[in-house]
Amino acid sequence: MLESRSLPFGARRRQRRIARATRLLTGLLLALLLTSPTAALAQTGGLASLAQPAAARNDQPPTRYPLPPDWLGTATIGAQQLADTAPPLRADVLQGDFQIVYVPVETGATLRLLPVAADAAMRGSLRLSVLLEAGSTLPFPAGGDVTLAGTVRVYAPEASARLWISDESGRSEQPVDSLNWQEFSLTRAIPADATVVEFGLEWLDVPANGWLEVRG
Repeated sequence: MLESRSLPFGARRRQRRIARATRLLTGLLLALLLTSPTAALAQTGGLASLAQPAAARNDQPPTRYPLPPDWLGTATIGAQQLADTAPPLRADVLQGDFQIVYVPVETGATLRLLPVAADAAMRGSLRLSVLLEAGSTLPFPAGGDVTLAGTVRVYAPEASARLWISDESGRSEQPVDSLNWQEFSLTRAIPADATVVEFGLEWLDVPANGWLEVRG
């Protein structure tokens, strides 16, 4: 845990605020946590929490982007409709076709990704992403660390799924490969001169009977 009983009450309260200001809650669950360059990621009780060194701490919790803040369409949509249904999240269908099902449940809203195949031999590929650009209305993470975390489960023999974060200087990836619910996270340091940052989830070479769920 991030909390220590030997600390003064004010320090414990700041630590509790830091621990609560976590997680990738997207009505689905894909969250971007923007932290200082020295921030460290700690796993606490299955949640992604940020623990900053004392010199880097202040009274403000880390900046967090919940994605998407609202689900604006029907429960089941074609993947191409995601940009209109849950902005700024979007979907690029690289191969085949997919549908996305939004399931609001008490344990956390879930997005279920399903291939739509004309026959069992067809394979598909899909990318969910968010693009951040310098000068946009959202805070831009140049010179900071970006952490992408998601609670995911997937069934898709011989397919591959991964979290990814990219900027002009390169790309970082984290494989996602659990049949049971599991938290995955990925952190990338963004250069100070970056002007574009993109992050998301890729699911490639998916069989017709595959499924992937992300929850918040």
